Amino acid sequence: MHIRQRIREAAEARLTGLATTGPRVFKHYYALGEGDYPALRITTWNEASTRYGDAECGGLVRSIDLLVEAWAAGGDELEDALDQIAAEVEVAIDHDDSFGGLATDTVLHNTEKAVDVAGDRRVGRLLMTFTVRAQTATGDPTTAL
Repeated sequence: MHIRQRIREAAEARLTGLATTGPRVFKHYYALGEGDYPALRITTWNEASTRYGDAECGGLVRSIDLLVEAWAAGGDELEDALDQIAAEVEVAIDHDDSFGGLATDTVLHNTEKAVDVAGDRRVGRLLMTFTVRAQTATGDPTTAL
């Protein structure tokens, strides 16, 4: 299993059961239905790698973008709900920013917020981009060092 998949699965396990989003944590993209809010979606996106050492005993230092999307629906309290979810996510990830030894560290890099208004109902999205730094052996993207 590639290190990115292992990190996604570790993030899913860490973020499932938060007070606001509960079990609604998804790793796949599909349209969220009325009963899916509030929720989280998790994916890995970009990755930048740097080689260290030599071909026999070196490896890659990977900077992986872990995207955590918080989704909520509501009225005037929507922005507060998104910020509450963000606070819960940040605390959960900071609790063990190595994801059980898969990474050397994880840092919140960026947060973006968007709200879509349709009549009296508003749907909001808060996208948190975490930079996860991990090391793998040369030729073995499945094993964290």
